[in-house]
Amino acid sequence: MTAVLSEKLKEILDGPVFVDLATIQPDGSPQVSPCGSSATATNC
Repeated sequence: MTAVLSEKLKEILDGPVFVDLATIQPDGSPQVSPCGSSATATNC
């Protein structure tokens, strides 16, 4: 199945993406790591 993407959506997907990856440590405390990604690099 092929989908046609709008130019605006292509711009968004090709740009940088930033998320926060959160996990729970064995002692119950949270661990949050900011991550960034783009078409050419990943920093996570």
